[in-house]
Amino acid sequence: MRSFKTAFQRIPEPWLDQEATTWVRTAIGDMYFQLGDFARARTALLDAVRAPEGLLPQGAAASTPGRLTPKGGLSRDARWCAITGPG
Repeated sequence: MRSFKTAFQRIPEPWLDQEATTWVRTAIGDMYFQLGDFARARTALLDAVRAPEGLLPQGAAASTPGRLTPKGGLSRDARWCAITGPG
């Protein structure tokens, strides 16, 4: 977890506009989920879907809070990142 938090801290501002945010926050969310900390997992994963290349189109975050995909799952790319980590 420390490595992912360090990676997140190195993403330049505005971090929500950086594609790296998608991958790093997905990995952090997955780790929190596996630890059973579902509130933190949700926060991290919502950041991931709102970032570039996330599941929500840019600008959709305000109109669809808490919505991951129409069926509630993660994309194949998000799952792959959550399993393997960024890079």
